[in-house]
Amino acid sequence: MKSLSVSVVAVLLIGLTLFTGCGGGVPVVVKVVNGGQPYSKDKDGDLGLTLATADGMGPSFTGKVNPDGTFKMVGPESDGVKPGKFKATVTVYDATKGPQIKSVPEPIEITPSTKEVVIDLAKLQ
Repeated sequence: MKSLSVSVVAVLLIGLTLFTGCGGGVPVVVKVVNGGQPYSKDKDGDLGLTLATADGMGPSFTGKVNPDGTFKMVGPESDGVKPGKFKATVTVYDATKGPQIKSVPEPIEITPSTKEVVIDLAKLQ
């Protein structure tokens, strides 16, 4: 009977974890600038942004940068992004040259207190 009770508790804990998720997500806004100046769609073009966990083991976030230069990382369940390190790439859509993919040189660190991350187009590789 004792092993049955332990099994029931284990199943309940696993179910509760799956139902509630891991928690601890942080809603983060990525702000794109160019040389420290605000992003301009007319000048800088359409941009796509991809953020992937640095270890490649977690979810990635891909989307188009908004006209105001922001990209919201809200997480797969709109519960925020789990803190950690992320690799970022920016795709610049140029009508004459086609899409160009550039990387942010250093991983981006998201902590529980992170609210905004700035990516400077002038520093991309």
